[in-house]
Amino acid sequence: NSIGYIHIGGEIKKLLTILLLSFGFGTVIHVPDDYSTIQEGINAAMEGDTVLVAAGTYSPSTNSEVFPIEMASGIHLIGSGEDVSIIDAQQRDRVITMEDCDNNTISDLTLTGGLADSYGGGMRLSNSNPILTNVTIANNTANNGGGGMYLNNSNPTMTGVTFSGNTSDSKGGGIYLSSSSMNGNYLLVHNNYSEGHGGGIFISAGSNISLNNSTIASNMTGEGDTFGAGIYADGGTATLINSIVYYNRREGDYGINYNLNGYTMDILNEYTVSYSDIEGDANWIPVGEGNISIEPEVNDFENGDFTLQALSPCIDAGDPASDHDLDGTVVD
Repeated sequence: NSIGYIHIGGEIKKLLTILLLSFGFGTVIHVPDDYSTIQEGINAAMEGDTVLVAAGTYSPSTNSEVFPIEMASGIHLIGSGEDVSIIDAQQRDRVITMEDCDNNTISDLTLTGGLADSYGGGMRLSNSNPILTNVTIANNTANNGGGGMYLNNSNPTMTGVTFSGNTSDSKGGGIYLSSSSMNGNYLLVHNNYSEGHGGGIFISAGSNISLNNSTIASNMTGEGDTFGAGIYADGGTATLINSIVYYNRREGDYGINYNLNGYTMDILNEYTVSYSDIEGDANWIPVGEGNISIEPEVNDFENGDFTLQALSPCIDAGDPASDHDLDGTVVD
């Protein structure tokens, strides 16, 4: 469950605490009321506890937060809303590291300002399987792979997660998967950049992603022999349904065939795609039921607003067997 309030105080804090306890999250530790830093709250928590982060910015300069924040198994990190609970590493290190972590929920936060000498500027997951809900991972950098997130032998589940403005000096500007799998619903991966393959997402051999109702757009790879500005499957596989992959480009080359690429190139054996809008020439679009390649007519892709206009060809064009939209129509 996703719980977010703009202001945490008084009766609202009490109500939220009760709700968290009712969901089985154990003891609630409040930051900064109980502990001044998020790491201190995590260190004090026991398995099943929740670290509840109030509205504010948590950084080296504001509350002496030390980075990277090290998560522990069974600890839930819950913010007060993506717009108001900001964890900013201020380029000191990556934002969050998860090593051998199970049974974690992270929600209603923004992770920004991460800088990793190696992999994973925003988050690095190793042998970890968190649930992320309503999280923004933005403006982080990795000198190797995974500007926003690096996954190694990990299997996260994400809903309503945004990857934006992340960069990698190697591969995977937004996300880099190594021997991992990822399930995503309502993901937005946009405006990320990598010098190498996979401006939005890089999928290594033995890895896979499954995306539903997601948008991969306006990502970019560097100049030269680079591919997969949206997604690059380097022997890994991707399943997409009810999704949009559009406006992804190679720097200095604005052809439309860099949205989905892979080891097999134009054969696209790595992709299973249905009821999705994929930009590209006819031979660069994966074969699949219900797929189209038509301008999706979003409201303002240049400024990151990928909501659909009323006359978008993607309206009611999703899989009719999927859960319907709230208005009772076929999913967009």
